[in-house]
Amino acid sequence: MAIGVHVPADGQFLTLESHPSAGKPVSMFVLQCHACGYEPDDCVRPPRLCPKCHSQSWDRFARPGSILANAQKYSI
Repeated sequence: MAIGVHVPADGQFLTLESHPSAGKPVSMFVLQCHACGYEPDDCVRPPRLCPKCHSQSWDRFARPGSILANAQKYSI
């Protein structure tokens, strides 16, 4: 450190966090089997076959209120 450089003590100056933590993630989508209504835990990578009825078709829905909750996470 150079001579004559003032080093502020901790807590004297207001600092802004340049990358604030986003908090816990908001699950935005619900994945559901088209035939029986089974909802798997992982909606990003669904199983190829439904473990309950062995159907191959899945429906993806936006969870009610999740889009607004995600938008509030990024508001100032």
